[in-house]
Amino acid sequence: MDVTFENKDYRGEIHGDANAANWELHKIGIGGTPYTKACRNPVRQVRVYVTLLSKLFAIRGIKVRITPLVSLSQNNSPAGISSPGVPVMGVGELCCKILAHKGTLSDGNMEKVIGLLEELRSGAFKEPSDSSIAFPIADCQNILENNSWTEVTA
Repeated sequence: MDVTFENKDYRGEIHGDANAANWELHKIGIGGTPYTKACRNPVRQVRVYVTLLSKLFAIRGIKVRITPLVSLSQNNSPAGISSPGVPVMGVGELCCKILAHKGTLSDGNMEKVIGLLEELRSGAFKEPSDSSIAFPIADCQNILENNSWTEVTA
């Protein structure tokens, strides 16, 4: 099992739905004035990462189950978040989750994953011409190089 997570350092009370484009942060300003700010939905982001990884792994014959997670580094309460299928948790809970899965990726698959990531980072990755899996390589390289993402269809 591979755990793929998106970490957010949001401050304030968070409200959101797994399918919404944005979530709302409810905060208190310096003068004590409450305000609301929109932020990108991390559940949608991590779903994009899972889609990309699934396609990459399938191209290379890496058989692994990918588990999407969202962590909140400020340990905000996930009570205002509706996210069935993608757990949203604090950092302490995330660490326990990752440690629980330590060693679940075989050595052979681990070597394949590391090699694949090195190819992607260096720009040497080439999609096999006989691949029946459409893969948006530019999106993946953009994520690795710029720490940004775009929507990708599953």
